[in-house]
Amino acid sequence: MFIPKPILFSLSMALALLGLCLAAVTSAPAYAGLSAHPLAQPQLPSMSLTKTVGTDPTACATTSEVRVVPGTPVYECFTLMNTGPVTLTVHTLSDTRIGDAAFIFPLAAGQTEVLTQLQPFLGQFVFTPTASTVSTITVYATGAGLTISDTATARVTMIGAQGPDLALAHTLSTQPDTCGTTDSLNVAVGTPVYSCFTAVNTSSEVITMTLLELPLHYYYDTSKPPPPDLLILPPFIWPLAAGESAHLGTYPFTATASMITSGTVVYNNVDNQPIAVTATARVNVTNQQVGPTIHLPLIQATHSLTPATPVFSATMHVAVSKIELNIGETTNVQVAIDVSEGCQYPIFELELMLTEEEQSMFTFLSPTTALVGPGVSNPFTYTLRAEKSGAADFEVQAYGERYCKDFWNWHYVTGTSPTVTVR
Repeated sequence: MFIPKPILFSLSMALALLGLCLAAVTSAPAYAGLSAHPLAQPQLPSMSLTKTVGTDPTACATTSEVRVVPGTPVYECFTLMNTGPVTLTVHTLSDTRIGDAAFIFPLAAGQTEVLTQLQPFLGQFVFTPTASTVSTITVYATGAGLTISDTATARVTMIGAQGPDLALAHTLSTQPDTCGTTDSLNVAVGTPVYSCFTAVNTSSEVITMTLLELPLHYYYDTSKPPPPDLLILPPFIWPLAAGESAHLGTYPFTATASMITSGTVVYNNVDNQPIAVTATARVNVTNQQVGPTIHLPLIQATHSLTPATPVFSATMHVAVSKIELNIGETTNVQVAIDVSEGCQYPIFELELMLTEEEQSMFTFLSPTTALVGPGVSNPFTYTLRAEKSGAADFEVQAYGERYCKDFWNWHYVTGTSPTVTVR
């Protein structure tokens, strides 16, 4: 009787047998009716819409933003491109400026159409803006049984020296701290008058006011420094939202004669360029004091010469008490301005201007800042302490109003100190 011997498998033989089985499975043919390729994706519609604005009536602009001065015609272009694989049926347009339009036209895959050329159902794409605007267009289309849409915007920004983005109102009143309702006022001589200034942002964007300039006749006595509590003139940062108004304060003066008074606001437009807007008001003094009428005999009718109007001139002197210092020592910088005879120059602001390197050399002890005002005495003294070795030339600038019995006018006066050395 034959008894077969048992078969013994080594580990290497087992792994070889497993490899043969795996090879047989992976090389087997696919079952009938099934494919080894992935399922085909559905063809979905898509499109791209652009809205451009420009000033050329013969061609579409290439950007969606334009800056124009008042009165400039602006031309719009709407361009639609079929970016999908199926034909679109374009049927509806909605624009915040021109309104809605319904129409039907095909747009093949990859095709581009300038909608401004599809007259007459959309009308003329030209307008003359009166303020900064942002307009939006939405186009609807159907393709492969689906309705899609795309939206585009364009911006028109008004610029120019006329300040189209800000309106400034200047009214007068005889009541303290009260805004009047008129820009023309009849008062008796010596009456206190209060000017009120209100700014309104008439644009569609935020603008930033940076300065309010007022003539120095708003102070009761121009021979004295202006009161320190009046808000006038140091630069400030005052954002004003679209459509927002701001009360800029009431400012007193004494009506000694009929006059036209004014105020100026400076703001930065969207190009970050400073624009000045000025508003005026009129004060009519009804009983100005005049001297008595004198009837001279004909034999004495000899006229004296009319005194000439003084000519304004101003010279700044910058003196330093100690021009050679050791670190830790102090020095005084005295600024004095000589004004021509018959003229006045009240100083509103005074600034000791230092370079970045010079600023690291000194600490301001009195006053504690380089810029002082309003109401600056003449002469004026700075006290500084030396902190770092080096050499410096102090440049000083004064800002005030000159007056030579004619009119008040803003004027800068500058000067330079001797070289100061810190050892």
